[in-house]
Amino acid sequence: MSGFQKFKENTHGDVFIFALIYLCGCAGNKNIRLGQEYALSGDWDSSIQAFQDALQDDPDNQEAKLLLARSKKNASMDHLTKGETLLAAKRYDEALTELQTSLAFDSTNLKAESLLEKAKSMKESDYYVKKGLAFEKSQSYSQAKEAFQKALDLNSETKARRRPWSATEKPMQPQYRKNTP
Repeated sequence: MSGFQKFKENTHGDVFIFALIYLCGCAGNKNIRLGQEYALSGDWDSSIQAFQDALQDDPDNQEAKLLLARSKKNASMDHLTKGETLLAAKRYDEALTELQTSLAFDSTNLKAESLLEKAKSMKESDYYVKKGLAFEKSQSYSQAKEAFQKALDLNSETKARRRPWSATEKPMQPQYRKNTP
């Protein structure tokens, strides 16, 4: 085989390799562009995935690392806000999920950590209020009082604080509960 034929075969191989490198590079840039588009639209979770894909293509890509870190901080704040809203609506399981997600994206988010503990306490307190109401309905007043006290211990803002009776007394008439805030 002549030198020219070897050169020609090598050139085709080199073109293929350069095309492959170019396409790989474009895929990384494509993921960065896609991540930036998601970030601009406020879709932080999708932007994180796109930047992670870019880093999978090019683990040393500093731009992708920086953009990923920024997206994780923003996603954490977004999930924190959703968690707060759900917690205020007493949708505890959904709030817990959002707050856990917030912490997964940013483990230094102290507000998310604090609200997560609060959500757990509020959920458990709500359980004891329901348990107390069931005991009250079955006229097991001492058990109802214990359940309400546990609810209060977990969350001082709970409905149980409206229970003005002792373990040996019957509760006030049902209209008391209906007319109190």
